[in-house]
Amino acid sequence: MVLKRREDITVYIPASIVSDVPHLREKTAKVGVIGRSLATYRVNNVVIYRDRDSKTEDGLFIAKVLKYMETPQYLRKHIFPLTQELKFAGILPPLRTPHHPLESTISALPEVSYRDGVVVKTLRSGSIIEAGLDKPVHVNTKLKRGLRVSLLLRKEEGNLKAQLVQKEDIPLYWGFNVFFEDQPITKILASQKYDLTIATSKYGVNLHSVLNDLVNRWRRSNKIAILFGSPSKGLYEIFSEEGAKLRDHVDYVVNFIPNQGVETVRTEEALQAVLAILNALA
Repeated sequence: MVLKRREDITVYIPASIVSDVPHLREKTAKVGVIGRSLATYRVNNVVIYRDRDSKTEDGLFIAKVLKYMETPQYLRKHIFPLTQELKFAGILPPLRTPHHPLESTISALPEVSYRDGVVVKTLRSGSIIEAGLDKPVHVNTKLKRGLRVSLLLRKEEGNLKAQLVQKEDIPLYWGFNVFFEDQPITKILASQKYDLTIATSKYGVNLHSVLNDLVNRWRRSNKIAILFGSPSKGLYEIFSEEGAKLRDHVDYVVNFIPNQGVETVRTEEALQAVLAILNALA
């Protein structure tokens, strides 16, 4: 059973991570790697921000592919029409998170389970929910058609009872929320409140020099942000282009990959490395 994290983690990545990739298939594959990393380390939110090397359509593309990945397979056809951006969605790796269950029949369900669904019909007595099972699920609440919902399912005397629940109340890791902000990272951070903000940079302090302090701060924090730069520009340069100083907006600037053997660590590579280290430490 994969429990959700105590803390709420938000990852910031630039829209330009796909700007240097010419083919849609390779763009899709790159976003797929990012989606797997976010789910592997139980990230709660991912924010795609606009940097000067990106276009609005880059951010919209990344957000759409990540939202598609995060959606359970049995719901995708109800939520996502076939579009050019999803042409190569078939190459995306499965997440296999708790909200992507393999059971497809009511008989295979445990006595108590959680499941996502989408409203396919509204009745006088409530709503019909498609939840990827051999029979639709009924709830007593009238809901808007097309709405994605989370359900608590119970088997009672051979019958399946469904109750609407909030995603935040589910004790399991229930995927990540995706946000595209068509504005610089400095403006986004100014509108948010985090207990701890960590910037990643090869020009940051060595992780070992702040290790104990960072771990202690992490354990006392409820809302945490982790910032990543682009393939061509690090966070120092990105913030400088916005007329800001990185150190004024974050608590730590850390080099998580000291003595790197390559000139540039790609954003998707840095994401995996940083999240793995923090997962082990905190």
